[in-house]
Amino acid sequence: MILVLLANCALIFAQAPNDFTTGVTVTCHVTGYASDDGQTRAGLYNSPETWIKTEFGKYTTTIHNNKATIIFHNVPPGEYGVSLYHDANKNNDFDRSWGIPIEDYAVSNNAKRMLSAPRWEDAKFSVGTEDLDIYFSF
Repeated sequence: MILVLLANCALIFAQAPNDFTTGVTVTCHVTGYASDDGQTRAGLYNSPETWIKTEFGKYTTTIHNNKATIIFHNVPPGEYGVSLYHDANKNNDFDRSWGIPIEDYAVSNNAKRMLSAPRWEDAKFSVGTEDLDIYFSF
């Protein structure tokens, strides 16, 4: 019984939130890192309700020569937003001090806000039937 429970848990956690077999590739090209230390963590969001809360897809990658590439595969047509940050200390958290980000971050369409998270309306972009490249810079 315990083995069955563990097997079911493994299946649940092994499935990616965007486990589709068709769709396009969304490639995020990121430049402007202060160093190659740490990693880049990115989230792909598919609605204003989940924006900056629950990722539709997520990706973590290393940084080389102050650049990183994040690739989301099999993304169905629709509206999406991407947020990413330089997790310089590799603690898997977007670090803040008094609510102010202390790690570099970027959002699709270069959306920015001073005292709150960028708005979905400013960050969203459309995915159609062709692969898409998006560019970010810190």
